[in-house]
Amino acid sequence: SASVAFETYKPLLERALEQLSDFQEVVLLADRGFANQEFVRWLKKSPWHWLIRVPCDTAIYGVHKRGFARQVRQLFPAKGEAKLYHNVQVWEAREECNLALASMRGVKEQWGIITDEPPTLQTFWQYGSRFCIEELFLDSKSGVFGLEGSQVRNGTALERLYLVVAIALLFATVTGMAVQR
Repeated sequence: SASVAFETYKPLLERALEQLSDFQEVVLLADRGFANQEFVRWLKKSPWHWLIRVPCDTAIYGVHKRGFARQVRQLFPAKGEAKLYHNVQVWEAREECNLALASMRGVKEQWGIITDEPPTLQTFWQYGSRFCIEELFLDSKSGVFGLEGSQVRNGTALERLYLVVAIALLFATVTGMAVQR
């Protein structure tokens, strides 16, 4: 995320790339903390498709004829509307991508999503699918399981602790499904 340098999580991406090489299509969905130039450059070299939500202060070039940068917050449409931009540039490095912006009814925050694919309304649905697992991350990190407050800093010990959490989650899920049936 924003607090972890790209070079720190790059080896994990390389390993995932290797592990997922047999899949025909992989789509990476990332939150604002991962919106950075190095990550996008790496993704462009990978076979993966990607959608990354960007912070509101992200500089976007190419949406107006004069070539000035606009911050994403200046480009958001009215409530209930979306704007789709093809071939814009992001940040001062001018990384080329596509941009999808939406101000959805019933959603507190506006979404600005950069992607390698042509943006459509489907882009928002596709990005929104990451929220199915977001609750799991929140529960693991600072919620029920409190991994963030565990003060475990050793990688091996953290993996073991997360394995216990994953088993507990699996047990709770299976039990809940059995009760529901």
